[in-house]
Amino acid sequence: REYGTEYAAHLLGYTGLMTQEEYERYSLLNYATNAYVGKDGVEYAFEEYLHGQDGEVIETRNPSGTVLSTVYLKEPVPGNHVYLTIDSVLQEVERQLRQLSRKEIAQRSLENSRIILVNDMKEAMDLSNAYAPEHLVIQTEDYEELAGCVVNAGSVFLGRYACESAGDYASGTNHTLPTHGYATTYNGVNLDSYCRKVTFQHLTPEGVRAIGRAVELMAEAEQLDAHKNAMTVRINSLK
Repeated sequence: REYGTEYAAHLLGYTGLMTQEEYERYSLLNYATNAYVGKDGVEYAFEEYLHGQDGEVIETRNPSGTVLSTVYLKEPVPGNHVYLTIDSVLQEVERQLRQLSRKEIAQRSLENSRIILVNDMKEAMDLSNAYAPEHLVIQTEDYEELAGCVVNAGSVFLGRYACESAGDYASGTNHTLPTHGYATTYNGVNLDSYCRKVTFQHLTPEGVRAIGRAVELMAEAEQLDAHKNAMTVRINSLK
């Protein structure tokens, strides 16, 4: 069995010497006791299809070990071929996954992940805004243009060099961000979140004349007569 790269071999599984349990499992296939069988992945799933059948041979030899005659009791049957293509991106994900100290946790996360195909970038951005991701990474040539289409996202990473961890630790933002779609309503924590603000307002006569009537109308619409009257008194004092 041959593979294009070592990463493909890792993804597809591996073979090894048959155990007693496997010998019993494949007893109907007449495997030799020293046969190699698939242990994991595609190798295991397609073992019976890939393996073929071993041949059987009887040889007669003289005392010195020289073969005098050979009788084939059973011709070997070659195994079948399975051709698979694996995306290079998925291979790179697998390669990096194997290097992680907590790869089991990352593996479970990947098992719950999905790849969604869209027709164009407009559909992609519409989907992203509907999903409201905690982190949105845009690694396209036109990332600046697409950034203008972002409506809902916790934090956005633009271009090939802007990895998520930069935002977590050093680029000026942080990773305290809205999850579970809450980016449709809330933004991430920032320095402004820790500031207490007190607002002040001072109105001049010109200011009362400019906004007074609007205050009266809005207070009246809310049926807050005292609020309306507070401005009406001041308007009348300027007449």
